[in-house]
Amino acid sequence: MNRLAKSDVARAANAGSNFWYTYHYYGHVWVDAYYSGPYYSYPPWYPYYVIYNNYKLCNYSGGGCLSANIYTYTYYLDWYGTGSWYYYGPAGYSPASSGIPVYGFGPYYG
Repeated sequence: MNRLAKSDVARAANAGSNFWYTYHYYGHVWVDAYYSGPYYSYPPWYPYYVIYNNYKLCNYSGGGCLSANIYTYTYYLDWYGTGSWYYYGPAGYSPASSGIPVYGFGPYYG
């Protein structure tokens, strides 16, 4: 039986380019939040970022994790550059002060 070289072993990819933080979602599900940006577009939203929630299965305390290979994404937007931040996802706009939205666009697998 042939063994795969380390470089041939499948690995879970994280969506997003910059690690933000990890949070407990529910039960044995934890989420690593990554972001991309800043991006600049037309008013009223500039700058904005794309937040990617990468799900993983862990023991209840957050250790011994395995990637679920699922991610969702949402937008994190600044109103006219004033520092008033909002999230935009499937449910529309919500103030960032309400916390990271549970539901983003997706899920996507990869």
